[in-house]
Amino acid sequence: MTATLPTFFIVFAGLSLAVALVFFFQSLHAVLTHAAVGDGLEEDGSVKRSELLDRKRALLESLRDLRQDHDAKKMDDEDFAGLEEAIRAELRDVLRAIDERVERKRDAIEALVRGEKR
Repeated sequence: MTATLPTFFIVFAGLSLAVALVFFFQSLHAVLTHAAVGDGLEEDGSVKRSELLDRKRALLESLRDLRQDHDAKKMDDEDFAGLEEAIRAELRDVLRAIDERVERKRDAIEALVRGEKR
């Protein structure tokens, strides 16, 4: 009986680690392959605001998780630097797309603020 308890915990810990790694790599794969849900396009062909904001949230979360894994020594510095740069590059693109949407609609927004009709 005393020998089975440590074995149980070792097997349980190994399975938990395997499940955690599967989820981590699935989320990393989604970030690096630009996976999207639905078509996510407006009528004019631009990406929907909600899609951009969801992508931004997912990238920030991935960046946070990546840092935690690096801090926990789950990956070496070289892998961390490469993955971090890939995530940051995509995050820059998403933030740029959000800014471009705002710029395109700036005149209409300012007209609404001034009370003008368009």
